Amino acid sequence: MVLIVVLIFFVLVPAAAAAALAYGLARLQPGWSLRRRTVVAMLASGLVPIALPIFGVLTNSPGSEAIAAMLALLVAGLVVAIVIGLPVALALGRRLAPPPADVSAFD
Repeated sequence: MVLIVVLIFFVLVPAAAAAALAYGLARLQPGWSLRRRTVVAMLASGLVPIALPIFGVLTNSPGSEAIAAMLALLVAGLVVAIVIGLPVALALGRRLAPPPADVSAFD
C-alpha cells in the first residue's frame, strides 16, 4: 500500500502537474519559447511533491538538521523534475507548439 502511495505522490502528481503547466503555458504564453515553457513546467512540477515535506521539516527540525534535510529534499525535487517532469512537459509542449511559418508563403 505504501508503494502505491509513493508511486502516486512522486510519479503521477508531478507528471500531471507538468502536463497541466505545459498546456497552460502553451495557451497563456504563446510568445515564450518552447525551452522556457518546458523549464518552468518542469521545475514547478518537481517542487509540487516536495513542498509539504519542506514545510514539515521547517516546522519540526532545529538548526543544521533542517538545512541538511531541506537540501536533500530540494535535490530529490530536482531529480523528480528532471526524470518525470521534463519528458512530460517537453512532449506536451512540442505537441502544442504552433507549426513553423512557411518561408515561401510570401515569395
